[in-house]
Amino acid sequence: MERLIAEASPRLSGRVRAWSGGLAEVEVALVILVASWSGPAISRFRALVGHLAGAFGEASPPLLVVDVDHVDPALLDALGRRSHGWGEIFWVKDGAVVDWLGKASAAEAEALILRSTAALLSSS
Repeated sequence: MERLIAEASPRLSGRVRAWSGGLAEVEVALVILVASWSGPAISRFRALVGHLAGAFGEASPPLLVVDVDHVDPALLDALGRRSHGWGEIFWVKDGAVVDWLGKASAAEAEALILRSTAALLSSS
């Protein structure tokens, strides 16, 4: 997980970090659940970083990476979803989930990532 974050962080101006906190502490961020054993989750993470860097650059919101193998069940309860190894993404504003992405095609995921991130940034 550390290697994935280290590779991604420069692309998003250091705004990528491992995280295991509570939603109440999040003002504006994307939260992604990553399972190091899941090819789809790792692919989703890399695609997410590419879409954020390409479309939003330094204006991208923070990306909080949750290792599903070491997550507090209370965080999953707060997110309202479990990880199914797809690299689930949550858009969080003022401690509340405002949108989420589970299993989806690459095209569907890209469209939602761009639309939901733009909406999150415009509401901040």
